[in-house]
Amino acid sequence: MVHVNAVRPNLGLPARLTDVLLQPGTTGRRLIEVMSTLASPVEFVVCHFWRCIPASLKHVALVGSWYTCCAVHRVLPGWLARRGLSDSLSLEAHALSNLMWWGRLVPLNLRRIRFSLAQMDIGYPPSFGLKIEHVYDPMEGVKGFYLHTAPATTETPHVLFWFYGGAFLGGDAWCNRGIAERYARKLGFDAFLVDYRRCPEHTIDDAVLDGCRAYAWLLKRVPASKVIFFGVSSGGGVALRVLQHAVGTPTGQSTLFGERTKLDSLQQPLGAVLCSPWMRYTPPSQRLRENACLDWIVTQGLIEFVEPMIGAMCGGEDRRRHCSPVLHDMDGLCPLLVSTSEHEACWAESAEVVEKAKAANVDVQIQALPFMCHAYVLFAWFLPEAATAEEELCAWMKAKTKSY
Repeated sequence: MVHVNAVRPNLGLPARLTDVLLQPGTTGRRLIEVMSTLASPVEFVVCHFWRCIPASLKHVALVGSWYTCCAVHRVLPGWLARRGLSDSLSLEAHALSNLMWWGRLVPLNLRRIRFSLAQMDIGYPPSFGLKIEHVYDPMEGVKGFYLHTAPATTETPHVLFWFYGGAFLGGDAWCNRGIAERYARKLGFDAFLVDYRRCPEHTIDDAVLDGCRAYAWLLKRVPASKVIFFGVSSGGGVALRVLQHAVGTPTGQSTLFGERTKLDSLQQPLGAVLCSPWMRYTPPSQRLRENACLDWIVTQGLIEFVEPMIGAMCGGEDRRRHCSPVLHDMDGLCPLLVSTSEHEACWAESAEVVEKAKAANVDVQIQALPFMCHAYVLFAWFLPEAATAEEELCAWMKAKTKSY
């Protein structure tokens, strides 16, 4: 394993500079916060107009900008272009690291988090003519989108059950249609994206309940042996908690969250992919804080913003352990594949859940690539490392369909 002190944090910039910009209470940090506040009116207008531009046009702009960025990095001297965590990274990973690092300087709020996560469809816009079935059943408490992506010749297609990420605060099913479609088409599956409730308007238990209800709805359409879960970040935590509730009981029903909420019998699916899952909602570990200094996505600023809210997100400080999937039993779970990086923020809990699953005799594998960011497999369009990891995930899921 590569240790944290063997990497090159903060683009190799001197600590005396980065500490002034990143540490709470420093002059540089306060200056950035003042500038951010003053720029908010302009930011609001720019974001409004940005939302009016079709995702397809924004994707074209992104493609051109990214190719230009990579071309520039190819002609820059190595000491300037290769500033990522390790010299072993691809040129593309260095380029993306050089761009993403500056985002950790931006003060975060709920509006900015939700806006940034709503840009998922720019990298992966849904294809033209994609057949989308809007699912809304208020009686059953189910919302989401069913994507008809399997070949028309498939009589009863497998379904990729997609749980989007966003720290429970942002993200949504609508903006994940493109990336879910990408995986589903590679697999020859349909896809179902559950649009579960977010915090702080609701709680983590509400999100899990929505996931359970959506799975119950899906099982009326296809058998569990035709379903594979795919959970990203906080969505990985929701997916794992749904799996834990789907472990059978003598009566074939579950009593959830202390509210006597009854569901139809839930069965284990064919398998589940947990992509950089966030599964522990107790106070952040030292490893999480250390890796947040390396991660492009889950940065120190994000930890500082989210941590004070987690108690309320769980429904009270005394429920933080109850809500944490990693602290529950793993007995009886379906095969799992956990995709992570030993240098991303959620590494420790990913390793922990793999060990607990192994101890419970669960068929579990881990895909751990060093020097990558949180949920790096979603950057397959940008990074050759992520593209290779994506193919490995798809191969694992295809193998599960053949082994059944």
